Amino acid sequence: MQRPRTVNILRLCAVSSICTIQSLTAFHLTSPLLQQKPSCLSTATTFAPHPSYPNLNLHTIHGAVSVETTDTSSSPPPIKSLTERAFQFLEHKNAAGRNKGTAGLSPLFAMCHPTLSTLDIYGLIGMEEVQSGLTDFFEKRPGLYHEATAEPTVMVVKGEGGGIVQYPFFKTWEKDDEKGGMTVKRWNSVDEKEGRDKVERLEFDEEGWLVKVSVVGRDDTSSW
Repeated sequence: MQRPRTVNILRLCAVSSICTIQSLTAFHLTSPLLQQKPSCLSTATTFAPHPSYPNLNLHTIHGAVSVETTDTSSSPPPIKSLTERAFQFLEHKNAAGRNKGTAGLSPLFAMCHPTLSTLDIYGLIGMEEVQSGLTDFFEKRPGLYHEATAEPTVMVVKGEGGGIVQYPFFKTWEKDDEKGGMTVKRWNSVDEKEGRDKVERLEFDEEGWLVKVSVVGRDDTSSW
């Protein structure tokens, strides 16, 4: 008389076991998804655009200077801005080199303070002298190309948009040789054999205008 009850108990145990196995199987199938962590995607650095370049996409210029940018999203805005503008300045110079100093120099001039009488770009003073002097310089050096050999270093920060940033670099350009051909000349700002350790230094005012560019000794602080 007790056999049906025993059978029912056994059936309940079997159903319970099956449910347990199904639950464990489902857990193991879904647990890898739960255990996955979101991938860390590198975000490109951004900065408040200069008034003269509201639509400039800085992500297109880094390849031209052959320098990979690092994620500096945790850095203060002035530091990111100065670093990005250093790359921007290099790209404008390289564009001028590709165009023999004609069309390519306009964006570079737009970075400079338009009315500052003491504007100093490689010793050229004032906008009029800067424009004529740089145009002549680039036209006489076809294919002029500049490249930073290290990440730009921010030396001084002034307000929201100003400061001083510098970087070692090399430049190459084409020159006619004695046989009527063309040779490529190269100059390095850092050369142990020549005892040279120089950098290109860019100075911006607090509004973000470029006010001075010079090639100086790495540790030269006389202008500060």
